[in-house]
Amino acid sequence: MRKLDYSELTSNLLIGRTPHRKDYALLQEIGITLVINMRAEWPSTVLSRNKTIAEIWMPSVDNPLIPFNQEKLYTVAKTAVEEIDSGGRVYVYCRKGRHRSVVMVSAILLLQGLSLGETSKLITSKRRIADLEARQVRIAIRKFEQSHRR
Repeated sequence: MRKLDYSELTSNLLIGRTPHRKDYALLQEIGITLVINMRAEWPSTVLSRNKTIAEIWMPSVDNPLIPFNQEKLYTVAKTAVEEIDSGGRVYVYCRKGRHRSVVMVSAILLLQGLSLGETSKLITSKRRIADLEARQVRIAIRKFEQSHRR
C-alpha cells in the first residue's frame, strides 16, 4: 500500500504528492485545514465532499514553455498565508511534490517574509526531491520574488 509522500516545511506548511481518497483521513488527522492542488490534469472532487478541509485548485502545467499565472499565484499564496496566520495548516501538492507545488510553497514562504535564499534552503533541506533548478520553477519563483518583495 502506497503511503502519502509529504514533507513538513514548517509547522503549518506541508508539501507533497497527490493525495488519494484514502489519504484524506491522514490529512484530517494531521490537522490540515487547506489543501492547494496545483495539478491542471487532476481536478479533485474528493475534497468537495469533505467539510473539514478547504481546497483551492490552481491548475498549472508542468512545462517550461507555459509560464505560471503570477497574479493567481499571488492570490492563492496570500490565501494560504492568511490560513496559516489564523492557525490553519496548509498542504500543497502536485503530481510528485517536486515542481509546481515547489513554486507555490516558495510563494507562500516569500510572502511570509523569508528571502529567496532562505526559501530555497528550507525547501531543499526538507524536501530532497524538490527541483528548484527546473527551468519553469526557477523562472516562476524569481518572477514572483521580484514582484512581491517585502
